[in-house]
Amino acid sequence: MLWNIWTAVKGILAFALLYLSARYVKAGRTVSLIFPMVIMLGTQFTPWYRSANQESTGLLLCAAILCLIAAQYAHGRYTSPVYNIPIVILVILSGFAKESFTLFMPVFPMLKLWLEYWDGCDETWLGTRRKGRLLRLVKENLAVYLCILAAFLINIYMILFRVGVDRISYAGFHQDTGLNQYLHGISDSLFVNMKWNTVIAGQLIFMILLCYQLVEKYNIWRYVSLCIILFCTMGIQLVAHAKSEMWGRYLFPYIIAYALLFVLLGNYIFRKDRFRNSIYQAVLLVLLILTVPGAVREARDYAKDGEWIREYFQCILDNAGETDRIVGAFGDEELDLATECWLEVHDRSQAYSNVNGEWKNTVQLTDALTGECSWEDVKVVTCYSYAQVYVLSLMDGVTENDFDFYTFGNYMVMVKK
Repeated sequence: MLWNIWTAVKGILAFALLYLSARYVKAGRTVSLIFPMVIMLGTQFTPWYRSANQESTGLLLCAAILCLIAAQYAHGRYTSPVYNIPIVILVILSGFAKESFTLFMPVFPMLKLWLEYWDGCDETWLGTRRKGRLLRLVKENLAVYLCILAAFLINIYMILFRVGVDRISYAGFHQDTGLNQYLHGISDSLFVNMKWNTVIAGQLIFMILLCYQLVEKYNIWRYVSLCIILFCTMGIQLVAHAKSEMWGRYLFPYIIAYALLFVLLGNYIFRKDRFRNSIYQAVLLVLLILTVPGAVREARDYAKDGEWIREYFQCILDNAGETDRIVGAFGDEELDLATECWLEVHDRSQAYSNVNGEWKNTVQLTDALTGECSWEDVKVVTCYSYAQVYVLSLMDGVTENDFDFYTFGNYMVMVKK
């Protein structure tokens, strides 16, 4: 309960910081509310009801960094240590949260530099102030950029050459995986898992192109440069998740770049035309209407699954003593391990996992179990409810009539009579 409360606090803080970020870059209150809602309340809502996900911490750190960078812009204090030191620390910490946030680390200095470079842009700006400006601004904050770059490169080195990108079957890259599979993963990410985000993005791009006359000539490169930064950021995330696809919590930090591009920049382009700006905001609200209900249903189903798991574990405790043998036969290494660990914490140390007939006992709190293993000595078997027939087929000398069956949603407890 305390951990869930802390997760909720992180969500509230992240929402508030993202709202402030939008306000600091002169967005209106409505858009400033839509900005964090698009980032947090769609398909990617998962980290706020699944407490173990790292993305809740990663998003909070990103929100704090964006708020500091935006505050620098609002106050014109681009070289102030009061802002720069926390920015560097938080960017480095965000890279430790998750591999996808490591890939997002260079975006922060680019956004900081972009805001500073184009600050004060007007019709006379291009001809009088641009020459040599970029190099001078880089030199002024060179220590900041070098620290972030060094941390980014160290993280990339550890991922590529120490951890490896081919250790996990469903993620990363592998020489035996064909290009078509990666392209299929990117396609599914965009047009299945993020269907409405992609559709709405297409409509917003069409609106911007249709109203190109609203963009002042001296602002064209300003907008184009930010589009390049954010489209590249989104593309890198798509490629990094090409094998496993992006869904749920894996949409971070892609969705942050998406919101910066289509919520803040898009709204800024339409700011002078109240009617068209209202239509633009209405389309963004349609995106929320299309995505939020699905996130609510997933959160509801996850909570129900938690109730089933509680009943599932209580059933095991009610039907197995400390000396009774228990076998988890989910065929899912994580779920079998979680079941075994939970049971050992609750004094049921005779816990095994069985995958395709192979018995395993993972040491948790007690010594590894030794001796012969037989289905005849088993008191309780756990499995997915749809896999009952298959699990029974694994048991030598045991029939369906030897067990009582208790079903809790997706989970089944088989108790020997």
